[in-house]
Amino acid sequence: MYYEEKIIDGVLHYRTLPDADFKSFTLTELTSELKKAQAEIARLEMDIKRQRVLINTEGQRQRERIEKLLGDMQTRFKMRGAFNRALGISEALRIVREEEGGE
Repeated sequence: MYYEEKIIDGVLHYRTLPDADFKSFTLTELTSELKKAQAEIARLEMDIKRQRVLINTEGQRQRERIEKLLGDMQTRFKMRGAFNRALGISEALRIVREEEGGE
């Protein structure tokens, strides 16, 4: 099926055959097309809002995951630091004991 639209002298026209003359839309037809376009715009705006909510929700989830990972890493580093300090103290005590026993 063939269909073409064209604006002629500021008025929207159409034709359904390549060699046919263009016919202008009636006011009723234009109003109907306007209502369809407005409904489609409203639907698209709702889709955009839903997508924004999904993006914000997923972004918040990702931030929470990152914060948890950072917290876990900080805890591990603190534990490692405490372990290393304890190991250092233990090693120092061993050395002191050896020196005391060696004297």
